[in-house]
Amino acid sequence: MQIPFYGLEGMRNKNLGKIPKKYAQYLGDISPNFNVLKIKTANILTDTKRFQNRDEAYSAKSVARIVNDFKPEKFDPLRVWKDKNGKIYVVAGHSRLEAAHKLGLKDVPVVFLNMSEAEAIEYGKYESNYLADAEKLIPRLRAFEHDSNKGMTMKELKLKYDDYNSLVNWQYLDKNGIFIQLLSMNDRSSFPHIERNAGWVGMMRKSFPQLTNLHEGEMYDLLYGIGGSKISKEMFIKIISNVVNNRRLDNTPNETPLGLDKTAKRGAQTRRDMESAQAELKRINAEMEVWKAHKAKAITTEEKEAVNALLANLQKEKSMVDGNISKMLKAQISLLGVGGKKADRV
Repeated sequence: MQIPFYGLEGMRNKNLGKIPKKYAQYLGDISPNFNVLKIKTANILTDTKRFQNRDEAYSAKSVARIVNDFKPEKFDPLRVWKDKNGKIYVVAGHSRLEAAHKLGLKDVPVVFLNMSEAEAIEYGKYESNYLADAEKLIPRLRAFEHDSNKGMTMKELKLKYDDYNSLVNWQYLDKNGIFIQLLSMNDRSSFPHIERNAGWVGMMRKSFPQLTNLHEGEMYDLLYGIGGSKISKEMFIKIISNVVNNRRLDNTPNETPLGLDKTAKRGAQTRRDMESAQAELKRINAEMEVWKAHKAKAITTEEKEAVNALLANLQKEKSMVDGNISKMLKAQISLLGVGGKKADRV
């Protein structure tokens, strides 16, 4: 039986080149068709511990999508493996198998993987689930770590993972921490620069293995606290490096707080002043927009000169407030123990 190839775990023909070469030999003729068998759904067993790389047995979202919009011709065949006792296990396609059960399908299309058990486990955990569930961050990170640890080169990793530059730092983050939780959300608009900030924190955890999940939380509070949006990458690196070195943390995971919360404890007045200054800056900007509109409607030279004088005064006020905000931010950073003129630049 021949059916159109709808992609390895959701991939489309345009991406066929991404199928790992070492697995292509097990999938039959995949350009563009391959041999597919239909077998009884009830005969297919699951062993998520062996063949899955995520906490849940299947994606409820994927199951619902298949059930609600089921089209037999677009049902991607399951990848199954038969053990020495003749038992058949689904290696890739757990969500499709669950959908088949919900739809009451008596038989489903499958492709048998002619692999050893070890190869089937690796394929199920680190290949198919990555491709099928690309929206799931933790499975991608686990797959990335696995491939990195087994010796894949940077070039190979970049070819396989489009988001290599992010994953290379994100892999050091707490899998149950705030950054991974936020990165896994569809709507991250309330957390500006979350991808960038997560990369910075992951980079620091890579550079300083003694940093722990506790410290990751402190770094999050720093980046998303008052004034955090004005912290540059260079400044962030200097802050964390300086604090780690000053605390003389050894090279093993250490639960001693970094003390980044000094900004919150000792800089309360500074933060209140900064909030007030930011409100004043907002007021000035709004007033300038009003006078700019007046200027556009001004007819006489006297009117235009009067508006220009008002705008010039407002610009001076704005510059002064901007300068105060920068000083307040420097005051906050100084609480973290970062010294020197270079570290104080914003």
